Amino acid sequence: RAHLRAPLKSQAICSYDEKVCLGKTLNISEGGLLITDLDNVPEPSSLYFMVDLPSYPNLSEFGKEEILNLDWNSFERDVLRMNGSIVRSFDYQGEKLRGCSFSSVSEGGVGVIKNYVKSFSENIVYLLELFESLGRGDLKLSILRKVAFLLGYESDEKIFLMRKRVLHDYQSLEKL
Repeated sequence: RAHLRAPLKSQAICSYDEKVCLGKTLNISEGGLLITDLDNVPEPSSLYFMVDLPSYPNLSEFGKEEILNLDWNSFERDVLRMNGSIVRSFDYQGEKLRGCSFSSVSEGGVGVIKNYVKSFSENIVYLLELFESLGRGDLKLSILRKVAFLLGYESDEKIFLMRKRVLHDYQSLEKL
């Protein structure tokens, strides 16, 4: 990989051949994104994307009550505009995934993506620390589930499955 990628559970508006569709993003890097729900987009297609990217605060700096009161919609956001193309398609667990490469990103967008990946990395380390401290001290499961939800994970998922998913995402953040 040329760039680190971070999970991104958001939506992307995509346009191609004077058509518009809505896809679900799975991850993003400086070079592209992984997206689903683009079943009707022919390959190869030149695409124009608009992606909503949250600006995560460092969640480890918040108190427990502050975390519980955080709302995902209250995070500052950047809407990035990119041109690109589908470079890879594959099926995974019943979904058709598309790997898209960016040919251009709106001004300042690469820096926004770098910051997103960096802040997600810091927050996923914090989430892993929360997993490790379960059963010790006064950590409540509700804090762990809230942090996981804020980072885009299913908050009601079984803990061992959630931890497995988080570890997978952490490993993709540390490898190039």
